[in-house]
Amino acid sequence: LYCGAYCVAATLYAFDKLPFTAPLTLNRYDAQQKSFTGSKVEILESSNLVDLALEFYKVTGILTPGPNPSYVDEAGNNSLGAMLSILNQCDLKTEVVFKNEETLDQIRSAFPIEIELIEKQGVPISLLDNNDLTPCLVSTSDAADE
Repeated sequence: LYCGAYCVAATLYAFDKLPFTAPLTLNRYDAQQKSFTGSKVEILESSNLVDLALEFYKVTGILTPGPNPSYVDEAGNNSLGAMLSILNQCDLKTEVVFKNEETLDQIRSAFPIEIELIEKQGVPISLLDNNDLTPCLVSTSDAADE
């Protein structure tokens, strides 16, 4: 269950964003607003990656298992939208890459709120169609119209 939070901590470590120079305040998910504007989680200590991941999990661990998940306050699966929110707040440029349009459509169908969270944050969504090595940017407005 903690893998997403550990990935966020490891990514921040790999990109030399740790330890934080000041406390980091994250917002939890607010289901009514469908955004990360809920109660605050303040992270004061960031030198221990395990402890940091457990703090991140308070924000990322918000999904029930399976397609069309419900959003819970804690002890759920990790939300990609939440993980991206933390990485963006730590000044990392993020992008989500899917294999092709079919894969994006399947994810959009199974996890519509996650795609909405990604789009609300302005995170680009790209495709690796036809085995291209360079992602092709999907216009979020076009994708939302389909």
